Amino acid sequence: MHIMGRVNSISCLLFAAGALAASSKSSFPTWTFLRPNRHMEWNELPTHVSLSSNPFHAGILDADAIVMGITAESNETNASVNWLELLSHDGSDGLSNSSFENALSAIQDSLQQLVYDQSLSDTLIALKAEVENASIATLSSSAVLIKESRQSPQSIYCMQFGNVTNSTAALKQARLLGAAVANLVESVSKKKDDSKKGKSIKILMPFQLEASAWTEVAFSFWTTLYKDMRFKGNSEKEKAKESSGAVTVEFITLNDASSQIDVQDALQKGASIARANYMARDIVNAPHNVLNSLALADTAERLASRYRSLSCKILSSANCERLGMGAFLGVARGSETEAQFIHMTYKPRRGRGKLHKIGIIGKGLLFDTGGYNIKTSMMEMMKFDCGGAAAVMGAALALAELEPEGVEVHFIVAACENMISERACVPSDVLVASNGKTIEVLNTDAEGRLTMADALVYADKEVQCEEIVELSTLTGACMVALGSAVAGLWVDSDDLADSLIRASKATGEQIWRMPLVEDYKEDLKSKVADIKNLGGRYGGAISAALFLQNFVDGNKPFAHIDIAGPVWNFKASQASGYGVKLLVEWVQQRAKEYK
Repeated sequence: MHIMGRVNSISCLLFAAGALAASSKSSFPTWTFLRPNRHMEWNELPTHVSLSSNPFHAGILDADAIVMGITAESNETNASVNWLELLSHDGSDGLSNSSFENALSAIQDSLQQLVYDQSLSDTLIALKAEVENASIATLSSSAVLIKESRQSPQSIYCMQFGNVTNSTAALKQARLLGAAVANLVESVSKKKDDSKKGKSIKILMPFQLEASAWTEVAFSFWTTLYKDMRFKGNSEKEKAKESSGAVTVEFITLNDASSQIDVQDALQKGASIARANYMARDIVNAPHNVLNSLALADTAERLASRYRSLSCKILSSANCERLGMGAFLGVARGSETEAQFIHMTYKPRRGRGKLHKIGIIGKGLLFDTGGYNIKTSMMEMMKFDCGGAAAVMGAALALAELEPEGVEVHFIVAACENMISERACVPSDVLVASNGKTIEVLNTDAEGRLTMADALVYADKEVQCEEIVELSTLTGACMVALGSAVAGLWVDSDDLADSLIRASKATGEQIWRMPLVEDYKEDLKSKVADIKNLGGRYGGAISAALFLQNFVDGNKPFAHIDIAGPVWNFKASQASGYGVKLLVEWVQQRAKEYK
């Protein structure tokens, strides 16, 4: 027995050493046999691509590809250019506003150099016909190879634009435009380039866009380019790097030099929100052996260290216990990784006076097995159960870059894992939340609402936020009701509801207000505790929202947003980053109101 025990000990040591060695060879940080991982890398915007805008200038033909935006008909409210008319006629035909004639005269001379024979002109007209009946922001599949001169583009594309006056349609078109240009970048960057200057693309805009539309163009452009190569091997990463040549994208706009600053600011804003979207997607995409509660807390601290307007405080399990967070810690007991209560704060560096205090809370289950009520399906998807936390941390990044005034924003995540072990919570346990409410646990897979309970009390009582918005991948019932594209919104305050719905319409991140049925509260009553963590058989998403109301002052504006559906892009098999844009827009709206 003694010899066998010694052999087993040696085997374990060898196994541990092998695990450590394997980890050291990994192309990304991960756990080892001896300890959980504590560090997660996240993606930045691609550095080999640049995006900018400029007013009309005579050098627009100095590009590898030109995209001519065309419109189906004249727009009376927006000066527009018919580029194909400029290619075929003298003067300034095709302009609906003569104020642009002088600006276009030099450009027209350059464009007409391209029409060096009738066959090319016919081909351009064919390109226009290809996209005329297509959806807006559709890029022609054909490209025209121009004479091989460094002064001329290698190819010309046509893109159809709709003359939209409705703001919602205009923003949708802007998103489609950004995605189409990003796809063209992918195509162009893969073409072999012997020169060291890289590829260039210029998009000739047929009319002006509002600043909000330019922000959507940039956001859609950068998020379409998103690639998560973190968990590929080093050889795959090298191949991807080699195939990503430098590309410069320039929008040639109808804006004059003074308004061009607004366009650039809008593009930069879109890039900031896209950077935040990258972080949110990276958090949700990361497997549990890379991202646990410790690694998420480290990510929050590193994020806060980047921005002077952000601060970060991490409460350990001992701190949480002193605050009476029995519901949160009850869920966390089963994991080898210690629970981490993350509290980030944004305070503007500019402006004075009283700040409106906002609480934004995100569910932070880094993995959810279901606990002893173990999941029987979709467990491999349960790394996305931190989608609320991801949106919250992404929003913190964006707001730190955009720096809205008039608001103080608290980003709160109760981070842990719902695992199975001899320490884990079991059905019939009674947990005590930090507001004194006792909770009978009928189902360990209804754990998210338990962690959110203590997070809500903290935002309400400890931080004293004036209004609270919470995002969580809380129920499959919401997915059944609204599908994978729309989040559910439960809120008593009409003012808060209206502001979130406005933000939804402005960003395209869809939400739908759902009912709070008072009668369903009866289903949450427990015979052995104050409440139970599971309602009746039906209306599960409503019961979950009613449960959360027990942990916020009833007179305080509070919104629960169930993002279980839109948090994941099932077609692409990756995170969507849902919630970042919605939260950023909403906070910026509130900032304008309280500035």
